[in-house]
Amino acid sequence: MTGLTQAGLKLAGRAGVVTGAGGGIGRALAVRAARAGLRPAICDVSAAGLAETERLVAEFGVPAVSAVVDVRRSDHLAAFAERVDGAIALVFANAGVLRPGAVADQPIEDLRLMLEVNVIGVVQTVQAFLPRLKAQAEPSRIVITGSQASFLPYPDLGGYCAGKHALAALAAALSAELAAQDAPVAVSLLAPGAVATGIFGAQASPNLATSLSPDAVADLVFDAIARDVQLISTHPGLADKLDARVAALKAQMG
Repeated sequence: MTGLTQAGLKLAGRAGVVTGAGGGIGRALAVRAARAGLRPAICDVSAAGLAETERLVAEFGVPAVSAVVDVRRSDHLAAFAERVDGAIALVFANAGVLRPGAVADQPIEDLRLMLEVNVIGVVQTVQAFLPRLKAQAEPSRIVITGSQASFLPYPDLGGYCAGKHALAALAAALSAELAAQDAPVAVSLLAPGAVATGIFGAQASPNLATSLSPDAVADLVFDAIARDVQLISTHPGLADKLDARVAALKAQMG
């Protein structure tokens, strides 16, 4: 970032965009946005999940824009962006999927789905909204939902980790590009650990004992935004894990 500071970023009365808002972290972010006085603009591939999020957001009495959107489709995102009126404060590029599988036998269709949703979908979300954000007089922020898997590899999650690693690189590059342009747009990467969502599908999360609720994660995210944090961690110990990962990489160099 340049000299631009976003601590105390103005939220009330502006729009907060959330992709993947039909459940989990996305739903919690949408509800937390409404609680902060933002006008939620929410989308998801699941109409049923989106309807429930709409119901929860409506309890705060703020107008919301809602649309069924597949983030793999740039035309869907462009049409959704056109429906978002007024100034935008936050864009949460949050939609994501997970398909466990060993690298040696991960079904290619599962790998393709994860890369298209988790990586291409994020890039297309950014591209759909960034021109508006750069043209605004007031600062705004893009928050990309990565994972601790953006930095750490896990067995049987190689394809998922590959996509989340890509998001760390994309977030860093985007932040540097916007800073070089002196654009009033900041970028944060959300790197949650275990969260009690349905991302594992019928399988239980392998870290249930340490899982946070999506609502707790949303509270942490909004607190971090208020403090202008660029790497948002939800669980203690990530820094130590990163140190251990770097040490392991150095040892492999010989």
